[in-house]
Amino acid sequence: MLNDVRYALRILLKNPGFTAVAVLTVALGIGANTAIFSVINTVLLRPLPFKDPSRLVAVQSVLYIRGTPSPGPVSYPDFVDWRKQNHVLEQMAAFRTGDFMLAGVGEPAHLSGAVVSAQLLSLLGVRPSLGRAFLPEEDTTGGANGSDAVILSHDLWQRQFNTDENILGRVITLNNRSFAVVGVMPADFQFPIQAEPIELWTTMAVDSNTTPSKNPLTADRGSHYLKVVARLKPGVSIAQAKAEMDTIALA
Repeated sequence: MLNDVRYALRILLKNPGFTAVAVLTVALGIGANTAIFSVINTVLLRPLPFKDPSRLVAVQSVLYIRGTPSPGPVSYPDFVDWRKQNHVLEQMAAFRTGDFMLAGVGEPAHLSGAVVSAQLLSLLGVRPSLGRAFLPEEDTTGGANGSDAVILSHDLWQRQFNTDENILGRVITLNNRSFAVVGVMPADFQFPIQAEPIELWTTMAVDSNTTPSKNPLTADRGSHYLKVVARLKPGVSIAQAKAEMDTIALA
């Protein structure tokens, strides 16, 4: 084995170009494997870092694609109906991810964010470390000051706002629209859990805007674009919840 190692080192030293490419390839391979394992470990292997994770479930629509039923995203009107009519779920929240451009705070910054219904944080059993969670009325356009509500990740608060203790109530510009900061999440909070961390959360008010050419997404039952998470009531099984949700969907 020692002779083989010596021979390999001599060959590598005689071909520095090849050696550099080989080392870089191995390094990139190790880096990619580490990143993939990190995501799998966080998403699949560790228990969800939320209150009573065993009672958390995903709720999907059944969409027919070329006559074949397939689980898929949910429209906002369907979500609202499900939330009102079911008796098996303690809470239900909808969300989607999206891109936001932050302007007016140094250089413009591209951020990864989530548009969520106001109940999401209470459903997950988490609270902001600074400020408050969303209010139910903030799911509609415009808060008390005419700006929509936004909650910042701890990292974004530190990085972009220099851990400003007076951040609450500050109006910032995202996608050329005004948002008032109402909270900052704990450093270890992340939802949805994915490879690219979410840096801010805002409400469904973003999707309730009307334009001259089309209805808002929140009024369009044909627009299936949301993911839905729910919390089972104590003692309710997944089979019981599925049976009731099937009945509601068929009504």
